[in-house]
Amino acid sequence: MKSPLAVAVLATAVCGPSGTALAQTSLEQVAERLAEQEARLKAQAKEIESLKAELAKVQKVGEVPTPGSSPAASSPAASAAAVPSQTAPDMVPLRIVGAGRAPSSDAATATRNLLVQAGRIETLDGANWDRGSPEFVSKDGNFSFRPRIRMFTDFGATFGSKAKTRNLSGTEQRLFDLGFEGRAGAEFSYLYEAGFGDNRLTVKNAFVAWSRALDSKHILEIAVGNRVTGRTMDGSTSINDIHFMERNVVASSTQPQKGYYGLGVRGRIYGPRWHVAAEVAGNDVNSAGSANDGVTYSIRSHWNPLRTTNSLLHIAAWGYREQISSSLNGVQRNIYIGGHVPDALQVQSGIIVNPRSGYGAGFELGGVFKSFWFSAEGGGRHLSAQTDAEFRAASISAGYFLTGETVAYADKIGIWGRQQVLTPVGRGGWGALELLARYETVTLENGSLGGEGKAATIGANWFLTPNVRLMANYIHWSLDNQSGTVTGADAGDTVAMSMRLTY
Repeated sequence: MKSPLAVAVLATAVCGPSGTALAQTSLEQVAERLAEQEARLKAQAKEIESLKAELAKVQKVGEVPTPGSSPAASSPAASAAAVPSQTAPDMVPLRIVGAGRAPSSDAATATRNLLVQAGRIETLDGANWDRGSPEFVSKDGNFSFRPRIRMFTDFGATFGSKAKTRNLSGTEQRLFDLGFEGRAGAEFSYLYEAGFGDNRLTVKNAFVAWSRALDSKHILEIAVGNRVTGRTMDGSTSINDIHFMERNVVASSTQPQKGYYGLGVRGRIYGPRWHVAAEVAGNDVNSAGSANDGVTYSIRSHWNPLRTTNSLLHIAAWGYREQISSSLNGVQRNIYIGGHVPDALQVQSGIIVNPRSGYGAGFELGGVFKSFWFSAEGGGRHLSAQTDAEFRAASISAGYFLTGETVAYADKIGIWGRQQVLTPVGRGGWGALELLARYETVTLENGSLGGEGKAATIGANWFLTPNVRLMANYIHWSLDNQSGTVTGADAGDTVAMSMRLTY
């Protein structure tokens, strides 16, 4: 596979959806990963051959020039498309006929996108459905629009607790989010999503990002809006892609007062096997706006000192400093320790009176070896208040794909990525099966109040397709709260299950 088109297709397949939205990966990085992608490309060979046959039919009537042919042999439309338009072009007039078809592979998507962006074709069979929802792309490839959906339905049952209020079972429509994303020019991208969760409507990601290649190996990105803050590996990863039903206690206990999101300005620099991100953010966009915002300054950086065809090592660190709004007379932090159902199963800090400022820091260590992965994280948060508070947490976890998939990892920003499935259900396969385990501990100190908790989790994920996943977690937990409706030491077990649909 030495042709420029083949190298470009592999570059897109390796970078993944988020990478292609921002900038191209250098060919040098792609070359390092060719061997790693061989197995997946073999599984996609049949589909690609079918696509080539379809393209050949179009080529026979002269609509698409043969790859590698001279400009003189190209159609007038293709020649004209070689010069980028200086104005925002109209969206391609797509016929939505792809409904009901199984989504195509990433490699097939790359082939189509390359031809569309090169101006060689407008569309093959309507909208591009390869990521599960229709994507509309302008003729020059600089403008796009794709709707997004996320739906999580959870079940939980707890038993063994000394408190009847904790021995509950129930269901929960955990999330139902709708949104859209796309490109708004050669260097601009956007994302907006909002939805229902915990019986309320919230806006989540809502930002515009600008990116530019500084040279062949470095990319600068600046984003303005409401966005997830880079902090911990679990906390920086989309909830679509975390391995367990809940983020670990390091992510949940060490977040600043603003939470996971904040409205502000973020800058990132991406390099070969590393990135650095810094931000200045106020409160989450959903805050009431009736008082002054707090301000949080944060930074996170990751590095992959080892990166081979089938393995990698992840090292990262993060930190932040926060100035809390003077309008807050008291805050508290409650951490889920045994799943999201029931709500009463939390480690509680108690009220922290008159908080004024705080800071947090932590480390990340992780790795992937073929179908095996592991992660270890630790971190803490200090709050300066009438009585100072200290939060500390640690987590170690690991998993293995019995069906041979390579663990999805986005080395551009050092997070877990969207998992691919070698043999999806509905396309002649049984999907991907992952087994996993985690142990975590958290301590919330607040004078005579506060609490501590521990949890050991085993679980399994069945990826029917890259977009549909069934999850099961069995959690043995213990906690000891000094405040709240149930105090003192307690222990028990929770069975949790979830169906997750993401597009």
